Amino acid sequence: MSDEKTIHQLNKYRTVGTAWVVQQQFWFFGTLKFIDGEQIRDAQAIQDCSYFFNKLDRRILGSTAVQRKGQRLSRLVFMEHGKTGNNTHFHFFIKGKTQAHFRQILKAANDIWHSQKMARTLDLRLEDNLGNEEGRAYYGWKEMRTFEKETLVPTLCHLSK
Repeated sequence: MSDEKTIHQLNKYRTVGTAWVVQQQFWFFGTLKFIDGEQIRDAQAIQDCSYFFNKLDRRILGSTAVQRKGQRLSRLVFMEHGKTGNNTHFHFFIKGKTQAHFRQILKAANDIWHSQKMARTLDLRLEDNLGNEEGRAYYGWKEMRTFEKETLVPTLCHLSK
């Protein structure tokens, strides 16, 4: 595939991906950073994020709903490495199932990310995404520069019906 055709295909993929994110109507856009994003390996970063999202699901939905019924908060998670290519961090979109979950997610996410068990974590930034879906929807796809380097992390994502 020629470079021009590859660039065209990547742009098309980003455009379709952005529209798909907008359709999901996520409540929050978040960023998860590590103390040393230059030192943490991708596998460890994904493991830490998996722990974070599992704890968040259980805190908001309850352990029974998560373990026995397989329920999860709807989310899309993107892993990035920054402009230099070695600053591992995550961006995510998330929403709950009821209005009460809005405030619960805000509080619980910060509590969990900054807990003692999450020793490698630095910062969590969680922003209201309602009404700004189109402005942020592209953000997760911006570091996708080749088809071999996917930014979406399917093992951390969940979409409810």
